[in-house]
Amino acid sequence: MIVELARPKVNLTLEVTGRREDGYHLLQSLVVFPEGGDQLEISASDDLILRVDGPFGEGLPADVNNLVLKVAMYLRDKYNVPEGAALKLKKNLPIASGIGGGSADAAAALRGLNRFWNLGLSDRELEKIGLQFGADIPVCVRSLACFMEGIGDQLSLPVQVPGMTILLINPGVSVSTPSIFSELNYPMGSQKGGAELPENFSNIREFLGYASGHCNDLQPPAIFLVPEIADVLDSFSEIETCLFYRMSGSGATCFGLFRCLEEASAAAATISSKHPDWWVFTASLKGGR
Repeated sequence: MIVELARPKVNLTLEVTGRREDGYHLLQSLVVFPEGGDQLEISASDDLILRVDGPFGEGLPADVNNLVLKVAMYLRDKYNVPEGAALKLKKNLPIASGIGGGSADAAAALRGLNRFWNLGLSDRELEKIGLQFGADIPVCVRSLACFMEGIGDQLSLPVQVPGMTILLINPGVSVSTPSIFSELNYPMGSQKGGAELPENFSNIREFLGYASGHCNDLQPPAIFLVPEIADVLDSFSEIETCLFYRMSGSGATCFGLFRCLEEASAAAATISSKHPDWWVFTASLKGGR
């Protein structure tokens, strides 16, 4: 059996730099992959099957509408794999929450089946395959801190980030990514230059300086459509040890950065006591493959 971890993709920054003629928005984003996430188990089977369980597995399709099974079928057919595989996805991350859950699951399937079926594909080849199914899948295949540009297909070399702890909070509300982007009203064919990107961050101060100087352009329209996001951000603002906080991706998950696990755990306990229905997740920020 092979086990792959589908780490959450957190957009520390997300700036829209334009919009292509086909409607896709162009982005520049610093992404990180904390430890933990969904878990995909792959074992032998004559058929290609998917089973989904876990805290957020209820209601998630286990058929061709699930990206995990979709990319698995593609690999099997393209490379004429004679055997099947039993895929078991434990869904620990909330759905439609701005942390790339579905894309991370599909990326885990690509990595895991590449090993399970001995296909010998490089990460770059897996990234190209993943891009056919979703713009976020290539960066999730890599699952290392880096900068994303274009529609997600242009990835920088891995970026070294300082050791910190991240606290993720979701108010239990799903967000429609297309609805958020439609609020931006970017005209087709528009484009502006992105910022110069650093290769690494030598310390926390430098890291936070970059993050605070680059926004998430999706946060204002997301708050307009889903006011609960503002409640999460307000909760972070009340925690003195929180160094930086913001919404990730298109929401509704928000993150706070802390110097150590003890401070993040204390903040999680404080916020959970006031909002027991919120999803709270604490992890090392330096997680990666």
